[in-house]
Amino acid sequence: MIRSTLSVPSPLTFSPTIALFGDVSYNEDAGVADYDDFSLRAAQPGLPDLAVTSADISISPAPPLRAGMPAAVTGTVRNVGAVPAGSFNFTLFVDLNSDRIPQVSEVLETRLVSGLDPTATFASTTGWTPSSPGTFEVCAIADFEGLVTESDEANNTGCVSVQVLPQASTCPLSQGFWKNHPGAWPVDAIVLGNHTYAKDELLGLLRTPVRGDASLILAHQLIAAKLNVLAGADPTPVAAAISQADALLQAAGGVVPLGVKPSTPTGQAMVDVASTLDLFNNGSLSRGC
Repeated sequence: MIRSTLSVPSPLTFSPTIALFGDVSYNEDAGVADYDDFSLRAAQPGLPDLAVTSADISISPAPPLRAGMPAAVTGTVRNVGAVPAGSFNFTLFVDLNSDRIPQVSEVLETRLVSGLDPTATFASTTGWTPSSPGTFEVCAIADFEGLVTESDEANNTGCVSVQVLPQASTCPLSQGFWKNHPGAWPVDAIVLGNHTYAKDELLGLLRTPVRGDASLILAHQLIAAKLNVLAGADPTPVAAAISQADALLQAAGGVVPLGVKPSTPTGQAMVDVASTLDLFNNGSLSRGC
């Protein structure tokens, strides 16, 4: 029979974090079992951990923006903890006073998240139209009120810097103009889809014949449209088309040229958006141009 009880003198009493183990004496065996002791730390209960970093915030269209130009702000919160998180608020805001705390006048949107499992994410998208030029911190914060007890309370806020240029003041120019006047370019790099192209790469694309590639048809007009907006043209008539063009190139993957045939559904969509951008670049969609 396995021995099931053990007692020790008072001076040898163990603390609650001590356990005993050793040999076991069986019935009819002589001798007393020898036991060694070892320490056990009390296990802490698992906790959720809501995390937001700068990489969890995106702006569309890609900055720089223009004052008066509508943009979409998307923020994502992740639970990197061991257990589900209960309900909490997730807030997108523009940090005007650099304190990383959302004031009422700074809040773009607050969403109630009913809960978040470990490894799960929650994303929120809202609109933002900056009214003045400057550099702004766009932030997302999870559980500002502190309703969720977390293993790390210091990683709930992420921010990105967004440059906003002055309002539009010029008429758009064609992609042919930008191809032949590199000295007039207002920037040295542009994002197409989710890839950043340097000025030399962009000029190379503008000088590359289309040859039945819908991605090049779209890229030619998208480069010109973005240069026009950055140079001061009113983006309002074309903001949606620019966002759609970026989404099409991002979904197609890779770096332009992508070899997309215009006869395919994706190619037809690219050609359609390029037609809208072409109208803008030639001044047809802008008042007074």
